[in-house]
Amino acid sequence: MKKIKLYITDLQLHARTFRPAEKFIKTIKSDQNGNPFGRIYGNNEKPEVGDNGVFRFSIPLPDDLQEQISKGLVEVEIVTPSGGVPIHLSQDTVEKIVSLEKKKLRKISRTRYWRK
Repeated sequence: MKKIKLYITDLQLHARTFRPAEKFIKTIKSDQNGNPFGRIYGNNEKPEVGDNGVFRFSIPLPDDLQEQISKGLVEVEIVTPSGGVPIHLSQDTVEKIVSLEKKKLRKISRTRYWRK
């Protein structure tokens, strides 16, 4: 049985729809051939937000990897940083937030000053 270690170094949140990644197993194999890190894209609807502001979401394993595990061909160990996995906003998310704020300000200024 082949053993695979998945290192989750960080998560990046995107505003736009994600592009599907190639087969997960293919990405892992290319990483073993010298590429230091691969990117895997996933889609998660909405995180579960707790009363204390902490949010939680799940990251399902890709179908092709689940298939390999169920057949007993691979064993997976998921490794995360000891201090937790850092989460960043992507550039497209920052641009989306700025755009929404501008629209909100325009709407407020039109309703306050131009209409009576």
